[in-house]
Amino acid sequence: MSEANVEIVRWLYEEGHAKRTVDAPGAEDRVAPDYVFHSRPDFPSRPAYRLDQLPEFWADLDATFDDYSLTPLSYEPIGPAHVLVTMEQAARLRGSDQRLSELVYMLWHLTDGKAKETWTSTVREQVLEVAGLSE
Repeated sequence: MSEANVEIVRWLYEEGHAKRTVDAPGAEDRVAPDYVFHSRPDFPSRPAYRLDQLPEFWADLDATFDDYSLTPLSYEPIGPAHVLVTMEQAARLRGSDQRLSELVYMLWHLTDGKAKETWTSTVREQVLEVAGLSE
C-alpha cells in the first residue's frame, strides 16, 4: 500500500495544491471528508485547517508572501500508512525584497487509500515525532 499512498500524495500535490483547489475531479476518491492539515508551528495562522478551510490557508499564504512556491523534492513511504514529502519552499515576504528559501517536511497519514491528516515542519524529526513516528 505504501507505493499506492505515494501516488495518491503525488496526485494531491499536482492536482490539488498546485491548482489551489480542494474539489479537483477525483479528489473525493483520495481525500477523507474529515481531512485535517496541521500548519507549521511557526506559521502565523491557525494551527489546523479542515479540508473545506484550505482555501483560507492559501489566502493566508497569499497575504503573507509574494511569489510563493512549494516544490516536492522526494516522496518517502514510511510504514503502511504514511508518506513523508521533502519540499522546497520559496517566497518573498509581501512588501519587501526579502526572499525565503527552505526545506519543509510534510508527513501525510492515509487510511483506506485516502489522505486523513498532514503535519508540516521545517524539522524532519519534529514532523515524525508529532505523528508518533520518531526515528
